[in-house]
Amino acid sequence: MIGSPKTQFALTIGISTFYFLVANVSYSWNVESLNIPDNVVIWKYAVWKNRAFLAIPRAINEEKDRYVPTLVEVPWPKINSLMSDANIATVPFSKKGSSKRRYTALTSVTGLDVDPRGRLWILDAPDKNGYWPQIVIHDLKRNDRLDIQNVTVTWLGNKLGSSVGLFCDSKDGLHYFMPLDRASVRWDTKSPISAESHSVLVQSNDIPCITDYIMDAQKSIWGLVNSDCSGVTKPNVTERGRLRSRTVRIPKHSSAS
Repeated sequence: MIGSPKTQFALTIGISTFYFLVANVSYSWNVESLNIPDNVVIWKYAVWKNRAFLAIPRAINEEKDRYVPTLVEVPWPKINSLMSDANIATVPFSKKGSSKRRYTALTSVTGLDVDPRGRLWILDAPDKNGYWPQIVIHDLKRNDRLDIQNVTVTWLGNKLGSSVGLFCDSKDGLHYFMPLDRASVRWDTKSPISAESHSVLVQSNDIPCITDYIMDAQKSIWGLVNSDCSGVTKPNVTERGRLRSRTVRIPKHSSAS
């Protein structure tokens, strides 16, 4: 039984702090200023310091009557930022390559990653004839394009089923999302790829699809939420409304904490 006023006060502070931490676990962005619908499919994203980069493949988000950027820069994090939303621009990335008339412009970005040296790796994989997939490396510190490279793709094996959003954590765990079960799972790669080696970390009707994962500076893993997993499952138009959040924090696995 809790009778001491000091104990009651400490408990109240602890509960309030816990509620505050739990409440701040999702971010969202307003991209309508770029003529992009709120429910657009954001396939991948990457974070560097207070900047986030969103990959919006044109093969999935084809708009015949308007030009939609395929790579967008937005602020991160949205919550607890020292700058107001009005002072942080949401812009196509980069401005020099945003014109669809430029030969060097990105065609359809399907993959993103940022390395420890502050370089943004961009997978540009158009599905049109006459366009070849390419990897573009951009130095975020100097805001300059460094190189374009080709990559050899290696097949590794089969998972438990159709999935999206492959991501490796720091403890040799492979995260991915299974659309049919609406579940974000983690496979311990030190064990055989079987159901017994998987753990379900997130499963909710409010999260119809996670297409990508990232790890922030605190080693927390975040999932990128979309209304449907385009190309994997048939989109449910009747349920494709406004999402409660575009990101979700993935709980840590007991062996990965």
